[in-house]
Amino acid sequence: MSTTHKETSTDTSGDKPSDAPVEQPNQPTPVTPAEDPPKDAAESTSGSKSEELSELSLLEELFPEATELYTQPQDQPDRSSKSYPKLDLPSDKSRVDSTPKRRKEPRKSAKQRMIEAFQSRGEQITALELSQCSTELTDSDFRRLIPRGKHIESWNRDGEFYRVIPGRDPLSLVRQPFYYLLFRSSKAALEYQNNASRLHKLSAMNQPSSIFSAIPPPKGFLEDGEDVHAATSTYLLKPPNLLLNLNIVMQPYSPSLSALFERGGYEPIVPTTTTDGKPLYKVLFYIEGHEPQREDLYHIFHRHAYDHGISLPLHNGSQGIAKLRDLIDLRKSSPSPQLDGAESNSEFGVEQLYQSSEQSVSQVVMHKVYNRWILEFEEEIAAKRFALLWHRQVLPEPRGAYGTWRVFEEERMCNTEVLW
Repeated sequence: MSTTHKETSTDTSGDKPSDAPVEQPNQPTPVTPAEDPPKDAAESTSGSKSEELSELSLLEELFPEATELYTQPQDQPDRSSKSYPKLDLPSDKSRVDSTPKRRKEPRKSAKQRMIEAFQSRGEQITALELSQCSTELTDSDFRRLIPRGKHIESWNRDGEFYRVIPGRDPLSLVRQPFYYLLFRSSKAALEYQNNASRLHKLSAMNQPSSIFSAIPPPKGFLEDGEDVHAATSTYLLKPPNLLLNLNIVMQPYSPSLSALFERGGYEPIVPTTTTDGKPLYKVLFYIEGHEPQREDLYHIFHRHAYDHGISLPLHNGSQGIAKLRDLIDLRKSSPSPQLDGAESNSEFGVEQLYQSSEQSVSQVVMHKVYNRWILEFEEEIAAKRFALLWHRQVLPEPRGAYGTWRVFEEERMCNTEVLW
């Protein structure tokens, strides 16, 4: 086979034989085995591939088409997106308004508006008036309703609440169904009013005698740290089935109310101290019937104290017993006389009322102060004991011959009250 191939590859023109192989038809081309690359070249190619693989991230390896978005140059704008005009840079001049703007103040509540209204009127005392109530309430009945402290148990904040003035007739000192509660600030007065209204509603909800109320709470039951049973049982301002009339006295006060609040009570009752600063305790002694003499009363009281084995510490002895009409100004307190019908225009009726200086005071005023006495004691226990022993008792007849027919005409009933 080799000799035949060499003979046919010679050129007829006599030229040198060519080295290119001559393709024979229908002759398979021999396959030469591929030579293995050198060892150093293989190692270099494997190292370059590992470097390329290490430079690619996991996202680029999994999603190679997504890498084209990152490989685009950033300087070339996207033709498909809309082009917007460029804005100029802000100038160096400050456009901040240096004038302070008025902030919109929050709307004030009704409580705050009421407090500011009271404070703007200049009254230093805020008063609450309890009306249409019992005339037998005491000072402790009101002080039990002072709101307690929030952080210390059983700590009453009574610094702003300083006095209770029971309503009385300014002439006869008879108790009237109203009270004045004096506070040093309007905020304390509103807190007291809210607490009293809360206790009144709570007492109305837990009435043991009513079939419509809930089951009364047992003793020791606490609600928000407060004993409900103790709070409802000590509330005595008004019956729970009635409306509580505890309102703030509107300011400014009238001259009579201002004088009453500044003194702290009615004029015959205050002051409650002597010139030396010692306390005095006064008792109102009212007799139904003929008015006795002061010496007769002094001997009757001493005889009664001697029979019972008790002391009678009157201030300055018999001078501690005084008539009520001698302690007040009747002309200043008495109203102007008013007549009915035709007597209002007749001079005869006016002349009868003003015949003398003693008759210038109307009979209505004299009836209010007649046979009323003020007794001054140096000890509080003695004053309360005297009022307890002599209330609704018959005044005994005086011993000796100095009694007149007026003394024995009728039994004279005594009424007493400790003034506060």
